[in-house]
Amino acid sequence: MASVQLRLKDVDDDALRHACDVLRPVVQAREAAFIVNDRPDIAAECGADGVHVGQQDAAYHDARRMVGDDAIVGVTCHNSRHLAMTAAEAGADYVAFGAFFGSATKEPRFRAEPELLRWWA
Repeated sequence: MASVQLRLKDVDDDALRHACDVLRPVVQAREAAFIVNDRPDIAAECGADGVHVGQQDAAYHDARRMVGDDAIVGVTCHNSRHLAMTAAEAGADYVAFGAFFGSATKEPRFRAEPELLRWWA
């Protein structure tokens, strides 16, 4: 299934809620999943299809409890096979690795090698 992740790091809760209210119906009307980054509380409140949490955000189990069993929960695993296995065993719907490449918008704290994707597959 296609998905769109809303990732707004430096906005207040009201701005995030507003963005969800505007974007969620557009994304869902196109039969894609609407995922909120970092904020399981806002994801549950706004009717998102799921949430993506990083290692510094809510723990997987807390995120799952907030969004419910039918929602999508993804977990950032940086460049760690161990974190990926732990998230998968806990029940994460997907894991994300990275950064694989540099970015003009964020200084990556971790560098993942493409070989990691071959291991996961």
